[in-house]
Amino acid sequence: MFRALFATCLFSCLALSVPLCRAEIMVGGMGAPEGSTHPLSQFTSLAQGTMTPYRQIAGPGIQIREPLFGTYEPNQQLIYISDFRGQAVRVFPAFASGDVAPIRVINPPRLGQTRANAPVFAHNELGVIAYNCCIDTYPLDASGDAVRSIREINWGGGGGGSGLNNPSHLFYLPASDEYAVLDSEPAPSYAARIVFHHRLSSGSVPPSRMITGPSVANARGVAYDPSTRRIFVLQITPQPPPAGNIGHINVFDDQASGDAAPLHSIHSADLHEEPGHYFVGLGFDSHTGRLMISRTQYGNPASNRILTFNAAAVGSTSPVQDLSGTNLSPYSVGVPFGVPLSPPGPMPLLAVAEPSAIAYGDTSALSSLGGQGVGAVSFSVTAGPGACEVSGNTLTAIGTGACTVTATKAQAFPYPEQGASVNLTITPAAQAPLTAFASPNTLPVGNTSALTTQGGSGTGAVSFLVTDGFGSCAIQGNTLDALAPGSCILRALKAGDDHYYIAASQEVTVTVVAGEGVFEDGFENAPPGL
Repeated sequence: MFRALFATCLFSCLALSVPLCRAEIMVGGMGAPEGSTHPLSQFTSLAQGTMTPYRQIAGPGIQIREPLFGTYEPNQQLIYISDFRGQAVRVFPAFASGDVAPIRVINPPRLGQTRANAPVFAHNELGVIAYNCCIDTYPLDASGDAVRSIREINWGGGGGGSGLNNPSHLFYLPASDEYAVLDSEPAPSYAARIVFHHRLSSGSVPPSRMITGPSVANARGVAYDPSTRRIFVLQITPQPPPAGNIGHINVFDDQASGDAAPLHSIHSADLHEEPGHYFVGLGFDSHTGRLMISRTQYGNPASNRILTFNAAAVGSTSPVQDLSGTNLSPYSVGVPFGVPLSPPGPMPLLAVAEPSAIAYGDTSALSSLGGQGVGAVSFSVTAGPGACEVSGNTLTAIGTGACTVTATKAQAFPYPEQGASVNLTITPAAQAPLTAFASPNTLPVGNTSALTTQGGSGTGAVSFLVTDGFGSCAIQGNTLDALAPGSCILRALKAGDDHYYIAASQEVTVTVVAGEGVFEDGFENAPPGL
């Protein structure tokens, strides 16, 4: 069957001069009876009408009861499925097909009937709506029913200050490091609002901000495009029965707050909530730049519908796609989300050393970018072991010259082990401050002063030299000889070695005074009688 569908898809792509036929829409749904599972169905960006899914994750082994919401995580190439009645987040390879078991199941009792999730790859975390009330954060690689949350933003009802009442449609804003949910006021008129919280918030903390007012009231869904930093709100304008409700999409800047006015709106005659039907939610597909809206009617899967619109549209527009029927869901369709048809080109692992040029004794922070899967990354010295050593994610310069560090990302199904290297340059270091002493620093002609130093670094030899007042003193090794009244200035030098540059001390002034029986000009006293 899939081979025939692929041929159909390929023919359509060629006919429309499209270089690659892709499947961007994935959707689950609600209402599977007890003991049954609900499929995840994927449709091409060219699909229309009642076209059969291009690919499905389906069968008793998938364990999914009610996949209301899903998220594609491109760095790991995994999908995180919020299973509402299954009370779990189930994780699958993004390009799996057929009756496949999840590779991980996150189902601690606190999670309850989760509605949405937001992977935050940059911080190795997963935000989840828990128990229809709260935002919990788990490790991104969490698994099992005993996993503990990292943070919990509590319910705001009963006098709580979090502003969370009945949240849905969770998303993450990288630029401001915030979570956002579609929510509603806890008392009549129960107007919809968008509630923001800093990712690191925990407990009964107040929101970082909210978008409120008539432009978000009666909202049915919300989506976010991090590339354009736009928030999209699917809203209805109620009409007197039996006219149904008129839908439209308000577009906001992602820094909006309070009773903010939208930048503009997107509207279409097809955005209509007919009597007995309702909009399930709004999704955004970054691969096509399309907004995806799902609509359903309880008890009538033939009425399921997904409309897609160009997210850059302004004002009146027509849908790019109009999908309908039981192929979207054999029960009630869920919130659509975007997943590419096949894995993108290999995502190379990049090893990073910051900084990459350091001095002996200094350290560099090691990290990695890219790579595929959730395998742990470790670092090791693979060239120049005499110049550097690694402990965890920290490199320490133990010599000078060059060294190479290799980052290794462990194998994690379905991805093999990956490696990448970074070169570092290690230069000699500046020595510790060198201080010179002359003892004594005032002495008569003909006497000597002992020269010593304190400080410096390394194994270089110490020497002394006169830099001014050469007629008053001379240096032999570590001894200064007083030659004539006056003053001289000297410095100490500590030679460099394999690890340190040469170092010079501060200036030291030595005063030479006339000795007993010596004229100021240095001649001996004349004999008596002359």
